[in-house]
Amino acid sequence: MTGHNEKCMPKRIILVRHGESQGNRDGAAYTITPDYKIPLTPLGLQQSKNAGEKIRRVVSDDDRKVNWKVYFYVSPYERTRATLREIGRSFCKKSVIGGREEVRIREQDFGNFQESESMKAIKKTRMRYGRFFYRFPEGESAADVFDRVSGFLESLWRDIDMNRLHHNPSDDLNLIIVSHGLASRVFLMRWFKWTVEQFEYLTNPGNAEFRVMQLGRGGDYSLAIHHSEEEMVEWGFSPEMIANQQFRAHACRDTLNYKSSWYLNSFFDQTGWNSRAKIEEERLKRELVNGPDKEVENKPDEDGLENRANEEDPENRPDKEVETRADEENIESKPGEEVLENGPHEEFKNRPDEEDPENKADDEDLQNKQDEEILESRLEEVENRPDEKDLGNRTGEEDVENKPGAEVLENGPGEELENIPDKEDLENKVDPEDLERRLDEKVEELENIPN
Repeated sequence: MTGHNEKCMPKRIILVRHGESQGNRDGAAYTITPDYKIPLTPLGLQQSKNAGEKIRRVVSDDDRKVNWKVYFYVSPYERTRATLREIGRSFCKKSVIGGREEVRIREQDFGNFQESESMKAIKKTRMRYGRFFYRFPEGESAADVFDRVSGFLESLWRDIDMNRLHHNPSDDLNLIIVSHGLASRVFLMRWFKWTVEQFEYLTNPGNAEFRVMQLGRGGDYSLAIHHSEEEMVEWGFSPEMIANQQFRAHACRDTLNYKSSWYLNSFFDQTGWNSRAKIEEERLKRELVNGPDKEVENKPDEDGLENRANEEDPENRPDKEVETRADEENIESKPGEEVLENGPHEEFKNRPDEEDPENKADDEDLQNKQDEEILESRLEEVENRPDEKDLGNRTGEEDVENKPGAEVLENGPGEELENIPDKEDLENKVDPEDLERRLDEKVEELENIPN
């Protein structure tokens, strides 16, 4: 109910059952008369009139208050409308704000014309099946009534919030709902969030009896303000339900007792909860005895946990252990590389080993160094060549560019290449056979240089 207009909140919501009807006196009336047309008996009329007088004394605080008003909602059945007429005789016109017929608070539909003998058998079956869920042939179940009463309750709150009743906040507003026994019980079930099991134990109000839900000091409604504990016991309330009504009479609306047993205990396994509670209690005792610091001291340090994990999973060992393993098993890859690739942190993937300077360069850098060494070797070879006379005819007979290392010689950065004599001079001064033999030796020597 949080969020509703507190200035327009009704002081009371009063549920009234109709007076005695012909159907209450003789069930055979339903076989010839539609349910909604069943009238009140003379006793029912008198009961309704007496109920009106009692209700007036309740809302006026035994005529001690004058600033109060009433508004009526009534079921469309003949017996409820007749009850309202008799109740209205106890109120003056200026105290009545208005009234409205509300079809959603009508009686449970038991079917059309009801044959008395068959209805007796059906009601016995209902008791075995369960009063809330049993649906009468061609009629309704109490669950169906619950659904439409819930819709009425939403409309009721909109009437209050939007002040459709034209209520003066300076006056006590009293809403009086004239309905039927089952509809009244379902209304209370919906309002107070009772369970189906609790509903099954509720008794029907007597003819022209009423239940007063009164606004407590904390802002919630309770039956315990106007009614006694003995009355609620007669209505079929359990001790827990009575305690909840007493709680509502005084508690603040924001601290409602939703920890009642029907909100928790009936839905869960208490054995499991008790076991869990014992475990938690033992844990707290250990903390009180040992203290939180001692528990921390007994925990293995992070390095110990890491080493233990690496013993179980060799692939996740630190780099130093992997380096040793690589030496033992002649791993071709760099020490720690496999671990880094498989490790939990992607940012360490392919990271070189920081402890080994030789491993800081990647494969590409190593290859470049080897190429430079080969180039330097070949440049030295060029510098150490015999004099120009021995290089003669060989360069004229073969294409030096197709020889191994020719590309390097042609594109090399050495400055010594600038002083090499041109081709024509070499042809005149070099012995071809000697040059060929010496070049073959050098080429073979170059080819044997490791990459």
